[in-house]
Amino acid sequence: MSCNLNTNFKDVLQGDSFGEKNISIANTSGPIDLTGVTIRCQFRKNTKIGTVAKTITEVDGIDIYDPVNGLLRIEDFIVDFAPDIYYYDVQFTFQDLSVKTYFGGHFKVLQDVTQNP
Repeated sequence: MSCNLNTNFKDVLQGDSFGEKNISIANTSGPIDLTGVTIRCQFRKNTKIGTVAKTITEVDGIDIYDPVNGLLRIEDFIVDFAPDIYYYDVQFTFQDLSVKTYFGGHFKVLQDVTQNP
């Protein structure tokens, strides 16, 4: 996936896997070097300022696997959120302390029918 500010993820059933997301961060000049960058992403329930359901970072949940070429992945996790709409964005803090949010969006968590025992 390449990035733009409105990157909505597919709906997911509650209790299912979110699915790994491979992402390329680039602008018109080419890939953005992510060397030394810190990344923070929050998933918030119902509104952009709603309750935080999950936070992931480059230390836990985001893998910058090719920083020079701007490549990262959001690692898979189980979506144990209550059914609702969830908003997110991904914020990058560079070594010079500049901050950039390259993409964000929303997705729905749908009620599942089959429950785990």
